[in-house]
Formats: sequence, structure tokens, C-alpha cells
Amino acid sequence: PDNPFYIGSIKTLAFFQIETGQISSADSLIRTVESYWNLKLGKENAYTPEIEILKGDLLRKQNKFDQALDRYSVALNLYRKTFSSKHPDYIRTQSKIARTYFARGDYKNTLSTLNNTTQGYYDFISKYFPILSFGEKSKYWESIKGDFEFFNTVAMKMKDQNPDLIGQLY
Repeated sequence: PDNPFYIGSIKTLAFFQIETGQISSADSLIRTVESYWNLKLGKENAYTPEIEILKGDLLRKQNKFDQALDRYSVALNLYRKTFSSKHPDYIRTQSKIARTYFARGDYKNTLSTLNNTTQGYYDFISKYFPILSFGEKSKYWESIKGDFEFFNTVAMKMKDQNPDLIGQLY
């Protein structure tokens, strides 16, 4: 159907299918979402970064790490161009890049990217948290908590090579 809410639901279903390993149907749904928005808004539109991230997630799930990094880089550049490198979606995309580096065993780039995302989250928190309601703070924390837990995982894995990381946990 020709309805943006329906397309949003398809996007959510594609994410679910990626997470549950239903690769071919997820790929088909992503193409449906991309075609819809390209038809409605043109080739490069406000939804393009989200679609590129889904493509990256799908490729990462298939262990196609270099191709996933390419998709995430496209999304990252679009977020930077449209908003800025301080935008929460830009930072979340960097986190996906860090997870991809980690999955392919590139711990140096994992750590470097995680340092950027952590700083970006801290900057956002210090600037915007004072004006947010309790509910908005909770919602934001839930959206980034996994990234901080991921940092803890990386720090524990790399503690022998970089003992300073343990101090950053606390």
C-alpha cells in the first residue's frame, strides 16, 4: 500500500528479520522500503541513511564486513551532510561501525571509533540532558546503554594490551 506508516512497519520487520537470520526476506523488504522512498522523494532522501544502515546490518549479519562498512559510511556521510557529526544518529552509526570492526577482529579501529562515540554521547548528555524530562532521559539512556555495555566488553577484552581502558569503565 501507498502509506508511509506501512512502509515504516516493513522497515521494522526487515530489522527483525535481520536479527533473526531471515536474510533473503529481510533483503527483499529493504528493497521495498528503498523503492518506495526513492519513488516518493527521489534517490537521496531523508530515509536513505536509515536504509543504508539496514543494508549494513544485513551485510554484517552475513559476515560481509567490508561491504557493511561501506554502507555504514554512506549513512554516516549523509547524516554529517544533513545534520552534523554531533547528531545522535551520526553517533549511533559510528557505533555500528565500531561493532563491525570488532566483529572482524580489528580492535584498534574498534577502540578508536568507540572513543569517538562515547565522547559524542557525553557531549550530547552534557548539552541536552538538563532540559529533558525524566521520561526523555530514560528513553535516551535506553537507546545508548548497549553502546556503553559494548565499550565495557571491548575494554575487558583488551585490558592486557591497554590497561588504561579499565579506568575508563568507571
